[in-house]
Amino acid sequence: MALSDLGWEGATGHLMFPETTAVFDRGQRPMGFVHGGEGIARRIAFLTDGQPWPDTPSPGIAVFTRVDDKVDALRDALAGYGLDRIDAL
Repeated sequence: MALSDLGWEGATGHLMFPETTAVFDRGQRPMGFVHGGEGIARRIAFLTDGQPWPDTPSPGIAVFTRVDDKVDALRDALAGYGLDRIDAL
């Protein structure tokens, strides 16, 4: 999702979500179609509100809410896209 779609004036770049991002299923209703991208992006916007951001994007950083074994397993794939550094919020 483009950062500009979140209403961040002057923001460039995109939020990327892993393919393993899934719907939280509470077993209460069928899920024939779910588009959660905007909700996830808004949650990230809320969590990062007030955080200092550089004037220009830093190249090569993938940011996660936590770094664990699953994120570590993505290091080589992310490096293939030029994302050599992994940080957590």
